[in-house]
Amino acid sequence: ASPDSFEDDYDDVSLAESERDPRTKAGTVYTLAGSPNPSRAGPSPCTSAAAFPGKPEPEPRSSRDWGRGRAGAAVAALSVLLGLSLVAGALLVAVAVGKHREIMAELKLLKSNCSENQDSVWRELAAAQRQRTRLRVWIQRHFQEFEEVAALLCRTLEGSRRCSAGWQSFGKSCYSFSWESLSWGDARDACSDLGSHLVVVSSEGEQ
Repeated sequence: ASPDSFEDDYDDVSLAESERDPRTKAGTVYTLAGSPNPSRAGPSPCTSAAAFPGKPEPEPRSSRDWGRGRAGAAVAALSVLLGLSLVAGALLVAVAVGKHREIMAELKLLKSNCSENQDSVWRELAAAQRQRTRLRVWIQRHFQEFEEVAALLCRTLEGSRRCSAGWQSFGKSCYSFSWESLSWGDARDACSDLGSHLVVVSSEGEQ
């Protein structure tokens, strides 16, 4: 083949590609059956990727979409967890505030009841002290009356003493006479058994 035929083939391929897709991307590589005409000056519009050393090759769209989807899912999960944490914290704060109010109300009620009970106890204690004072005065007064009555009774009994059956009263003493003739020792023992003592009658009144 002659160089002119290679040039014609090159032009035909370039024209066919441009007509098929007018938005041909830069950097597309075309493989030809021969070399272009070296007489043409300047770079060909259909050059290889080596003509653009500073521009990296684009990544596949599926990889980019997958990475973006994964990042979005992670952000959504973190957002959900953060929202749940905030809701749980708010619930805990609400429960703590409610419990605090309940405890304060119970303490207030207990304090009120304690004050009322304390006042009631003090009133009862004061009433008991007054009752004890009145009872002490009453006991002292009646004890004094009892002592006076006991003294009067003793004086009355001493003035009119009664003797047991078979005994005779004389003055402030009671006498019992035995018709048996006993010795001094036996008579003394007999009187001792009766809770008395043997006496010697020497006056006419006692006789």
